[in-house]
Amino acid sequence: MRYLKRNALGLLFTILIFVIIIAGLRTMNASTAKNGQATLEKAMRRGIMECYVMEGHYPKSLNDLKKHYHVSYNEKDYQVTYHYKNSYTLPTFTITTK
Repeated sequence: MRYLKRNALGLLFTILIFVIIIAGLRTMNASTAKNGQATLEKAMRRGIMECYVMEGHYPKSLNDLKKHYHVSYNEKDYQVTYHYKNSYTLPTFTITTK
């Protein structure tokens, strides 16, 4: 009987640790997604400004930004919408998670 109680407590403790680890991983995953979006936003701004400084105009498209200014992101995770007005107006963009 004592052996059974000890094993049950060990099993319960193992399950509790497992649940705590899973909860921590979920929290960490949500935090990483937020940081990833902020990092992408900074990269977009940096690339847009770098283009303006180097060429005297803003990039005409998101593809130009990706191709010439090394802005990259996981297209499965994020959708980026790029709004270009003219070569002397700062473009706007939105980043959404999929």
